[in-house]
Amino acid sequence: MPRTEPTSSKPRRAAMYVRMSTEHQQYSIANQSEAIEQYAAEHNTTVVKRFVDTGRSGLTLRGRPALRQLLLEVLAEHANFDQILVYDVSRWGRFQDPDEGAYYEYLCRRANVALHYCVEQFSNDLSAYSSLIKALKRTMAGEYSRELSVKTFQGHSRLALMGYRQGGSPGYGLRRRVVDAKGNAKGLLRPGERKTLQTDRIVLVPGPEKEVSVLREIFKLFAGEHKSEQAIADLLNRRKVRPESNLHFPNPRWTRDRVHQILTNPKYLGTNVYNRKSTKLGQKAVMNPQEQWIHKEAAFRQIIPAKLYLQAQKIAKSRCEVMTDDEILGHLRRLLKETGRLTTRIIKQDDTAPCLNTILRRFGSFVAACRRIGYEPERDYRVNGINHYGRVRIYGTKSLADEMREAVVSGRLPETFSIPVLKAACPGWADDSYKAFVAHYSPAGTRTSAKLTRVDRGTYRLNSD
Repeated sequence: MPRTEPTSSKPRRAAMYVRMSTEHQQYSIANQSEAIEQYAAEHNTTVVKRFVDTGRSGLTLRGRPALRQLLLEVLAEHANFDQILVYDVSRWGRFQDPDEGAYYEYLCRRANVALHYCVEQFSNDLSAYSSLIKALKRTMAGEYSRELSVKTFQGHSRLALMGYRQGGSPGYGLRRRVVDAKGNAKGLLRPGERKTLQTDRIVLVPGPEKEVSVLREIFKLFAGEHKSEQAIADLLNRRKVRPESNLHFPNPRWTRDRVHQILTNPKYLGTNVYNRKSTKLGQKAVMNPQEQWIHKEAAFRQIIPAKLYLQAQKIAKSRCEVMTDDEILGHLRRLLKETGRLTTRIIKQDDTAPCLNTILRRFGSFVAACRRIGYEPERDYRVNGINHYGRVRIYGTKSLADEMREAVVSGRLPETFSIPVLKAACPGWADDSYKAFVAHYSPAGTRTSAKLTRVDRGTYRLNSD
């Protein structure tokens, strides 16, 4: 049983945080809630609010909306509770850096909200013993995820070599079919659906004949008529051919990158490839070198003839020239001289220009590349609704703090500003992002590491690093 603490005559108010990913039944939401309610009753505490993350990994804060909302309420001083009750240390998080979990706990404690682990065998009382045990358990929680990641990768690799599809959308012109342990077909999965039995497997099969015909036409236009990827994309868009959609982009259009991905993907040759790209332990996705790919030939029914596919690969490889920074900037200067302005659309439509991903990797953002040739884009790309990837790709700003610094330097945001002025200069972020950022301020005249200084009521100034 967990250590008990002295009870107070005055009932305390607490928030309950529970999280379940896909782990053991002991971590079900019901089991966690029951244990926390029992702890609250024994310690004269009333649970006034619940924060639930269902089916969420504990590796990062990014994918846990309930925990983010809890922290926002605490930091913005909107919380109607003075305690947070969590089942154990691992439910708070399996962060790969143990200090990250400790940091979030410290933020709550600094806001006078205590954190308690209800089934742990120690009291979270800041003693040397509890601090040591917490550090050990945080490290063990992170190590569990690392070991599980290795085992999962090994299992997926073995199944990929057997010809079974491992995760991800099937791609245009293909569908996912569920088969049982003996290979008998059980049916097709629609977008967003998953197999129900652990022993079932997924294989790829050709989709509707209309989509298969479009695939073959793409390869013939590229390899036979030597049309560019952008020209093929424009042709398909004019014909109103609908590309593959997903939950994030329900109404997509054909692009050069989308056509290029089809032309260079060996699954249309019937080859199952795994580990082309990996995202491990909540980190950024990385493209792996070809020698690390896992291949299984003749795993699926072949859609594109081998001769046509290999011809397309040869042409695509010959067009992938490695440009220097000066050559990329030279292309941008040429486009600027020809069109009088530069936009991402103009670059996409020019077959000889480098793709936007190359510009992003080399210069950090589209705007940074434009400024290298002395051009300031006319359009303000910070429109409402722009997604995180778009903001990074265009401006290289990965956080609200980054965007605020750039806005102050460019003059769009004055040195002292109110929240409405900040939203107008840096739109497109969630309201909670603005609230969380301005919650970290220091009073005027104090020396602190806080990013904001409150000059007056409702007026702030961004501190320099």
